[in-house]
Amino acid sequence: MKVVAGIDVGGTNTDAVLVRDGKIIERAKVPTTGDVRDGILAVPVIDVSSFRMPYADAAARSQVVRQVDEAARTVGFMQITGHGISAATRRPRSDPSAQAMPSR
Repeated sequence: MKVVAGIDVGGTNTDAVLVRDGKIIERAKVPTTGDVRDGILAVPVIDVSSFRMPYADAAARSQVVRQVDEAARTVGFMQITGHGISAATRRPRSDPSAQAMPSR
């Protein structure tokens, strides 16, 4: 199961979408708030593990959707945890030295 969050913060509207296995499962379009336009930024941390767990109930998943929606509307950014991507997989993208010294 693959879940992808897409967020587009514009001057007028902020759009957010959650896609699971290629199908849109939630979407939101709301006016962009002044704090987003003015540059105040406190990046929320959102645990999306309930989308990876088959036993998670709809209420837990709905809570994640609300958190993503709120982050998209008020901040425009979020840090996602519980995604299941290993540190070894993420490291080459986040470590500048890995980009400067390609592996052989």
